[in-house]
Amino acid sequence: MTVAEQEEIKRILRENHFKRRGRPGRGPALMQGLCRCRICEKYLSVNYHRGNSYRYGCGWESEPCTRFISHEFDGYVLKEVFKRLSAPPVEMLKAALADSRSKQIAHKNWIQSERERLAHEERRARERAD
Repeated sequence: MTVAEQEEIKRILRENHFKRRGRPGRGPALMQGLCRCRICEKYLSVNYHRGNSYRYGCGWESEPCTRFISHEFDGYVLKEVFKRLSAPPVEMLKAALADSRSKQIAHKNWIQSERERLAHEERRARERAD
């Protein structure tokens, strides 16, 4: 690899550096640490209540300008994710299958060549022993 290629890779990695987001909480809320309030641009926090109830809201110290119940929002997010994932393109699936099969064939070929190499080493060792 040339020095220019190394510098190009370093430049690409610097440009791909994403801003670190806050640590997600430990509860079941799907979008913890991912959403911001459209009004004040603060990250939405998750407030958990007894049982399985929680809600999203912005602002820790004062009255939030955005607050909503979780099950409606999380349900909408899940519905949209599954809608996108429900029907992958057939060509993409065919390409993935072909790639998987070629890797499997390459692995089997490697195993066969290792068997042949070991058999050859075994024959040489027996000849030396005799």
